[in-house]
Amino acid sequence: MKNLVKKAAASATAGIIALSTLLTSVPVSAEGNGEITQFMDCFMPMPIIEELTDDCWGARAGLRDQSNGLEDREMDEYCYWDGGIIKDEETGKYYMFASRWNQAGGHWGQNGISGWQGSQAIYAVSDNLYGPYTDMGPIWPDWCDGAGHNVFPFMVSETDPLYEEGYRYAIMISDTGMHGEIANGTIHIAKSLDGPWDLLQNGNSGRLKAVGSSGYYLTNVSITLRDDGKYEAINRNGDKAIADSLEGDWVVQLYGLWWQVEGMPNVNVEDPVIWYSDGLYHVVANKWDTKEAFYLTSEDGVTNWVRHSGIAYTPKENFLEYEDGTENNWAKLERPNIYVEDGTIKAFTFAVIDVEKEQDLGNDSHGSKIIVVPFNGEGLDEFARSDVYVDPMAHRDGIEPIADTTAQSWSNEANLNYGGEPFLQLQRNSAQGIFGEGEKAIDSYDCKIAYIKYDISKYIDKEIEDVYLSIVYQGLQAGVSAENQIEVALAESDWEEGTGSGTAPNANGNVQQNDDEVIWSNQPAIISSADETVVSDAFATADSPIEVKIDVTDMVKSYIEDNPGETVITFALCEMNGNRLHIGSKEGGVSTVPLLDVNYVGQEEEEEKEAAEENISQNSESSATPMIVGIVAAVVVIIVAIIIIIAAKKPKNEKKS
Repeated sequence: MKNLVKKAAASATAGIIALSTLLTSVPVSAEGNGEITQFMDCFMPMPIIEELTDDCWGARAGLRDQSNGLEDREMDEYCYWDGGIIKDEETGKYYMFASRWNQAGGHWGQNGISGWQGSQAIYAVSDNLYGPYTDMGPIWPDWCDGAGHNVFPFMVSETDPLYEEGYRYAIMISDTGMHGEIANGTIHIAKSLDGPWDLLQNGNSGRLKAVGSSGYYLTNVSITLRDDGKYEAINRNGDKAIADSLEGDWVVQLYGLWWQVEGMPNVNVEDPVIWYSDGLYHVVANKWDTKEAFYLTSEDGVTNWVRHSGIAYTPKENFLEYEDGTENNWAKLERPNIYVEDGTIKAFTFAVIDVEKEQDLGNDSHGSKIIVVPFNGEGLDEFARSDVYVDPMAHRDGIEPIADTTAQSWSNEANLNYGGEPFLQLQRNSAQGIFGEGEKAIDSYDCKIAYIKYDISKYIDKEIEDVYLSIVYQGLQAGVSAENQIEVALAESDWEEGTGSGTAPNANGNVQQNDDEVIWSNQPAIISSADETVVSDAFATADSPIEVKIDVTDMVKSYIEDNPGETVITFALCEMNGNRLHIGSKEGGVSTVPLLDVNYVGQEEEEEKEAAEENISQNSESSATPMIVGIVAAVVVIIVAIIIIIAAKKPKNEKKS
């Protein structure tokens, strides 16, 4: 990765740049659905099956058709969630697989009544793709009291030995509070959509059996059939695994897809749905705190995933409408799933709720249901193949750090090194120091300080005009503050980042390999006083990723003046409100790397001169190539000519008698 990140054509002067305002795309013309500049433009008007009414629960969503999808019309029994659909090709009926719970418990549970954690896995049937669906009851009533949440149905592959045994359908569930780990992550198979459903016999109690260095998280798992007949799964963390058979091992292909795609948010991402259609692998995943989902594609399903322009879906936009133009706006859209027919996506399903989850208290005319929305699969295919996403965060100014890490104090975290992680953490503790630095008093003392080191040798003899730290805020990990700020101090530079050996599965942090690698006990000492620190402008913690620019001009000038000959500088960073924040690190790629933007007198002329010299060098190389080719060709011609002349002068052999 180059050390110098070139300046974008237009640089915002504001301290904070919202990613969502800087998206670009190539418009695609879609018949009957206008221009497609993002995934969300592919949603089509819902047919009116019965009638539109506001004389129903969930009136906040607007006039709506209760016959669409699956719902409890009176909201006096069940809330519904999830909602994948499989068509019975013999009967023509559509089967929806979902979860339900007692609406009296609200979403989170109350008064001794479970909310979603008391979910049962159920199925519903309709003659129409869009509904209405009739609840047929629990899918497996005699197993774990019918428990199931995050219910995800899919087809059994024809290359799976289970197919030869007559099995055609499978369902995976996760995240149920009923029976704990007994039900979590289990796969169930059936020969008919009406059941009976058998728990997978795979030697792992029916749970997906993953093989990988860091295990496999069994929450929010989505599974698709690959074009080679194998299965591919993705979980909430963006970990991807592939299996030849449901009964066999799932080999983890990569961990943390969200961290490996340019421009993709990587904090508070959930609800991924994966599918294969029109020759591409697709993933849509939702960033729950900002209520925005993102669309990714790959040609092989494992490598070279790219993010596409715009938003996949968001309840902040009125994109859900009926054929007469009436719009619906639900408070949340979650657990998306797709219905594919003839190799092309035809419809999308969502679990929707008319208020925020904590406001659904049971017996209050609020709740959740499943909707089915027509989708322009042909338009999406064209968009996916023509769209080129340009990430504004990848075009910020500045030099990259030579090292960055986090010192963490909590419990055994204090003994681990956090170099080499794709993010840095900030969490202030006001008990001591400026940020909470120093020896921790008790094991539960919690503080997280980021350290970032830069090589400034190029600038120590320059007349500096201004210096900015460009930090990419990735999200709020813990805490409730609606706003926050990042505070910066100077620290000693005699430290190593470290990228030691990994620890337990699904844990971050490394085992310290040498005494210079940063852990809490040898954290770089902060050399700024409390009145010498610099604080960023306030930013909304719900908005991420965003660029936070911090003016460190005076800090850097003073450091260079007070430390003649010093060629490196270390900044210590923390937040202001006792929350836990994630910011980008140098391992996070060009979209998240923290940059130091130094501007000095004569810089423009110097850069123009360097560019001109580079251009001359490139031109010289390009012009030299045909010259060399010409010389070689000429030499070959001369050699051939000499051979011909020699052959012509050689005396002919006399005939033998």
